[in-house]
Amino acid sequence: MTENTRFRITGDHLVEQDLESEIILVDLHTKTYFSLTESAIEIWRLVSKGYATAEILEHLQTTFNGERAPLEQAIESVVHELKNGGAIVLAPELGAPVELLPYDTSANKRNFTPPVIDRFDNLEAPHEVRERKRQEELRQKSKRGFSFVTTLKITVSGPGR
Repeated sequence: MTENTRFRITGDHLVEQDLESEIILVDLHTKTYFSLTESAIEIWRLVSKGYATAEILEHLQTTFNGERAPLEQAIESVVHELKNGGAIVLAPELGAPVELLPYDTSANKRNFTPPVIDRFDNLEAPHEVRERKRQEELRQKSKRGFSFVTTLKITVSGPGR
């Protein structure tokens, strides 16, 4: 990806819902559901407005505390996931973005948190997929030597008890 790489939303079949701390994207054609949180929200807003990757990086550097490399990696990972999921495509025909977002030039930069994108194909119930992922993580941890304690409560009933 070059500094001038731009992307565009694949079409009006991609529906967006901004829930303040999460953005939901649903592709009505492929039935793919994306849940974007943390810095993925900021990156999505810029990508969807036609910002080039260099412009996105500049915006993130003025908005967040942190080194350049994690910001570049964040952009790369969000773009990669959205492109592979069919939400965006390369758009070399785009010029400068139509709407420029204001930069926060104050000294009050936010701490950077890596982007989080959950992708659900065929509109699986997100809570079921998250639970399955959580169970898989627990299995992986137990394989690495972690142990879990289960408490069993037994109630005895009968005459004289």
